[in-house]
Amino acid sequence: LAHEIRNPLASIRSATEQLAAHGVDAEDREVLRSLVVRESDRLSRLLTEFIDYARVQVRAPGMLHLGGLVKQALDVARAHPHAEGREVTFSVDSSAAGAVVAGDEDLLHRAVLNLLLNAVQWAGPGGKVEVALDLVESDILSSTLTFTRAARLRVSDTGPGVPQEDVEVPAMDGAPHL
Repeated sequence: LAHEIRNPLASIRSATEQLAAHGVDAEDREVLRSLVVRESDRLSRLLTEFIDYARVQVRAPGMLHLGGLVKQALDVARAHPHAEGREVTFSVDSSAAGAVVAGDEDLLHRAVLNLLLNAVQWAGPGGKVEVALDLVESDILSSTLTFTRAARLRVSDTGPGVPQEDVEVPAMDGAPHL
């Protein structure tokens, strides 16, 4: 979300600084004015989408074949313009070949697709995105829900990663800190 907000704000700031400078001719002034309006509209749409997303509720929970859902999201991501020139691979561990999870298909698809599009975008030209599905077992997963196995979807890319100073590290008392 921060990335989606930062880009239009940077364009608006730059255009505003140029408009405030002396010597901008009428044609350039109109181009800059249009840019400010267009990017402001983009921010407004983003805010509307964010508000809609925040209100999302699980409407149709059901049992979903996770591998199939991921494959559908991969098809969409591979067809996206940002995927051009990127290698996208998907591997499914034999333990997860028939993995079924409970959830809302549309919401889970959206979450997986957003992860994939982010990875594709940040992998950069010639980059690689690796998607892997497996099962993990642990007796600490959930004693309350009485399960010890969980499906794990890993998405990694060859992009620059998150700068270390932006990585949030949990404190020992459970409260996050930087």
